[in-house]
Amino acid sequence: MYGLLDGEGVDTIVLGGNITLEGFGALDHPSLVVVKAVVGRSIAHARSAAPGLSGLRVRLVVREGRYCCDALGFIDGRKASGGGVAGNLCVALDESHKHVREGLEASLCSI
Repeated sequence: MYGLLDGEGVDTIVLGGNITLEGFGALDHPSLVVVKAVVGRSIAHARSAAPGLSGLRVRLVVREGRYCCDALGFIDGRKASGGGVAGNLCVALDESHKHVREGLEASLCSI
């Protein structure tokens, strides 16, 4: 279940589990289904590695046919961010989530 909000001119999709997607509202329905599956898989993997994960925000900007994804994860009051740029949406998402997972794991090791 998700909701579509209009905040500050950016389409925001709120998924369950404190997951927010910004800038994805312009995607066609099949692409949005794929995005939700990729984000869901990524968040499940991150939560298994870092059980204290309390939220994830992903922002999408499309420039010159390239997908720019920025992700921000929250765990125990700490933040980890990552970005990815690619010609393929799934590759950009995966790259940004990989950086977030690595940051969260490093954050846990430093406690």
